[in-house]
Amino acid sequence: MAKINGTPQIKTICFEVNGERIYKGEGTLNFICYYPFAKSKFKYLNEYVPKFEELDNIDEWKDASKMKASAQVENLDQITTTTTTTTINVYNPGDIEADFKMYFRFITNDSNITLRLAKDSADFASLNLKKIEKYDGDNLFCINTANNLIEGGYSSELEKGESFNPSTVQWTGKLYNKFIKSGDFFKIPKCSLSEIYSLKCDYIGVLALEYDY
Repeated sequence: MAKINGTPQIKTICFEVNGERIYKGEGTLNFICYYPFAKSKFKYLNEYVPKFEELDNIDEWKDASKMKASAQVENLDQITTTTTTTTINVYNPGDIEADFKMYFRFITNDSNITLRLAKDSADFASLNLKKIEKYDGDNLFCINTANNLIEGGYSSELEKGESFNPSTVQWTGKLYNKFIKSGDFFKIPKCSLSEIYSLKCDYIGVLALEYDY
């Protein structure tokens, strides 16, 4: 994110070509960046094709980007659920830690919830919640590590039993932070090419996970 800093300096010379005026010259623009990072438009290399068939220089930057080929091939961002646990493998090749949003439906047999960041069977961080009591008007809640809030929301698709779409969630303004028992919010660490982290949750109501890098 950048904005122009100061007055642009532009010098031009006017030419006449085929009866039309053409200006040629040079200029200087100074920018200031308050947040010198940008988000990747896509998370996996296969998403650039065929959306950008004209992107013929992908071989020049794909290795430097450390991006994986696809989520399916690498088994990333896929929700795997057993009778008691949900696991999602995550990968962050970016330059800074990544915030994430994890969406949950309310289930009738819910109890204490533990969300853990793990790698190679070792836990690195955790957020522990006691049994959450649903507020009227909510049919989901979301752990949002960008603002360190547990937010209540409503999804009409979820209510109808249709496929869940995070972009259509209506946020109700209700917060569930008071149900935090221990631990703290955490982010997805920067990863080397060989590193894969997992988000593990002993709760089977996980709907979706969103994060950028």
